[in-house]
Amino acid sequence: KPIEQVIWEIPAGKLEIGENPKDCAIRELKEETGYSAKNIKLIHKFFTSAGFSNQKIYIFLATGLNKGEPEFDEDEIIEKYEIDINEARNMVINNEIEDAKTAIGILLAKELI
Repeated sequence: KPIEQVIWEIPAGKLEIGENPKDCAIRELKEETGYSAKNIKLIHKFFTSAGFSNQKIYIFLATGLNKGEPEFDEDEIIEKYEIDINEARNMVINNEIEDAKTAIGILLAKELI
């Protein structure tokens, strides 16, 4: 919403008060994609802009996926696409993906899978 344009993003969301980042990742994966994961592993965490904000983002890699139905929040407008990791990496390199957490997550996942 803040940037007022459509962008590519990996599943993501805000931590609820007192929520564990891993639990948030599991919840957001289900809500936004319908998938549940047998395994979910923290692969990186970073401050979005340490000189400006204390916001920290956690990137998880989900494997052993089981398909299900998404459960979008009422205010979310999401179109779900499944893209091969090599194509996603190329989208980052070609500047088609402008969201920082998504670019970082894709590049790290490409190295780990």
